Amino acid sequence: MKPRPRVAYDESRRINDDAHLRKAVMTNQEQPVHLNNHHTDTLTAIFAHPTSHNVRWHDAISLLEAVGTVEENHSGKFKIHVGDQMEFFDRPKGHDCGEQQVVDFRKMLKAAGFEPTKPGHED
Repeated sequence: MKPRPRVAYDESRRINDDAHLRKAVMTNQEQPVHLNNHHTDTLTAIFAHPTSHNVRWHDAISLLEAVGTVEENHSGKFKIHVGDQMEFFDRPKGHDCGEQQVVDFRKMLKAAGFEPTKPGHED
């Protein structure tokens, strides 16, 4: 059997191949927060127009914990702090967030500098 020729690894190609991955844009943070694919999917759903009615509470809380702090107090309310924004939220009765909660999450994330990038506009 004839050995295969060695091919040099092209670092620039790997960087270009990774350009298709979605990333969150943080405009006013000194150190970028790296979000996993699950978080970027949730971020995209929160910023979707018209407002998505199937953003899971657990997914939204996981995203908000990645970019800020989330504390549940003794009365069951969640204190969410992202950037300089702080809000209190009640857990929804079902699995999905209410429309107003999604709008409030969007406002908080946008004020803190988080927005999903549009496909094809990755840096």
